[in-house]
Amino acid sequence: MARMQGRHFMAGDDDRRGRLGDEEILHLLTEPDEDRFRAAFEDGDPVGLAERVRTWLARWGFVLDEGEVELEARLHVYADRLTLGAQQSVEEWLEDRVASAARALMARDEQLEIDGKPVEEPVEHRFMEVAATLGLELRFARKACVVVNGLEDDVRQAFFNLVHRRRDLREYARSIGADLQTTGTHLRRALLAVSLMNDPDYDPLLEDRDG
Repeated sequence: MARMQGRHFMAGDDDRRGRLGDEEILHLLTEPDEDRFRAAFEDGDPVGLAERVRTWLARWGFVLDEGEVELEARLHVYADRLTLGAQQSVEEWLEDRVASAARALMARDEQLEIDGKPVEEPVEHRFMEVAATLGLELRFARKACVVVNGLEDDVRQAFFNLVHRRRDLREYARSIGADLQTTGTHLRRALLAVSLMNDPDYDPLLEDRDG
């Protein structure tokens, strides 16, 4: 089955297209009529998944395509909506669907690398961006994303913000309440992990522990 291609969201996209309020979202998620439920998603984003995906990725720093995560999250919402219970808020439940979608896509990337599958056409924007930014051959871009996504939080987030999002080092360090030396160290660890990703003797987690 062909894989659905995600859309790369650019600045200015309307993430709130047709978005409902929290109470309306709850009613939609508990709609017993499957056809009526799916119809609500045909022309818009009634539960605000695009915005939730963007916020989640920015918080955790995973290098994934926002459009792909949104599409995958929709599938998780469709499949899991009857699991929404009184013990969990709508916001928490939707965030869990975004997180599970992201994990599924990262697991897919890892499996494709294990199986030695080439990067498919059309090439995802994130692969082209990572390859261009780091000076990698495009065939290694997915592996670089797998390596970065597997790093510990601080190291991965440094890469995401300073390399992927191209934020200023001082501004980023100040925004997270960290000093320049620590933030710079996290960035160097991420770049080292990518540069040595084809070395079978290199363990990025060990490097993080050794500091």
